[in-house]
Formats: sequence, C-alpha cells, structure tokens
Amino acid sequence: MKKNNVIGFTSLIILLVIAGTIFYSSSQPYGKQTLIPVLETSLSTKPFEDVLMKVEFTYGSQPVSIAKGGYYHFIEFFIRKAAHFSIYFIMGMIYILILHSFRVKKQLIWVLSPITLSLFAVTDEWHQSFTVDRTPLVSDVILDSIGALLGILLMIIILRIRKKRQLS
Repeated sequence: MKKNNVIGFTSLIILLVIAGTIFYSSSQPYGKQTLIPVLETSLSTKPFEDVLMKVEFTYGSQPVSIAKGGYYHFIEFFIRKAAHFSIYFIMGMIYILILHSFRVKKQLIWVLSPITLSLFAVTDEWHQSFTVDRTPLVSDVILDSIGALLGILLMIIILRIRKKRQLS
C-alpha cells in the first residue's frame, strides 16, 4: 500500500472516531457532561473572578455572565465553546489530509471540505434537539464551521509549504 493511502486511511479512521465521539456526546444530557463538579474542586478559589465579573455578552440569544449563571457555569461555557472550535479545527485538518492523500482535485477540496464539515455541524446540533436538557444552537454551528474552516486553511498552507520544500 502506498504511503499516501496509509496516511489517508489512518486519517479517515481518526476522523470517524472523532465523528462518532461527537455523535455520542450530543446524545448525552447536559447533566452527564457537566464540568461543574471538576471546576468547583480545581478552581475552588475562583481565580480572576473579580475581573471576569465585568464580562457580559450574548451567545445564541442568551446572556452569558457570572451574574447570570455563576462563576463555574461561566468558565464551563468557555471550555465547551473552545472544545467545539478545537474539535472542528482538528477535523478540518484531518479532512484535508484525507482528501489530499486520495488525490482529490484541489478545486473539489476547496468546495467539499467546508460544506461537508458544516453539514456535519448542522446534523450534530439537530441530533442534540432529540436529547433531554440539550439546546441546539445556530451559534454553535457557526463556531464549529469557523473552526473547521481555519483547520482546513492551516492544513492547505502546511501542504503547500511541504510541496515547495520538496520541489527545492
């Protein structure tokens, strides 16, 4: 088996494991996923609370602040959103690696990658709509899609740099 095919198949398996983990996670109620008990233990002194008290914004038409949800919910919000962004960023990189390994045309990669990963984000949020105590948000689809797009762009840049170095 060629090196590119090994990379492609390995990347595909990794992507499928990530997708399966996301699917499983979106079927779990919030109560099974909450980080609050861990945060209460690890951040018992509530570091930077005085500074963070001044931060307030709206996400998905809901206010987000320490005053609204408390210190630990506020911190958990950022951890969860960072996870959304990071997971889709990684998926974007892996997806490009898969398509590149199987020599998919560049024009198709540019179109297929963001559309496929954004559709996956939509289906993930839709799947959450069937789960108790979970709220599907368009804002999360946008965050996921931005993460995927930036991962896609970074991997394309990495592959171009690598190709230029091989040619020199």
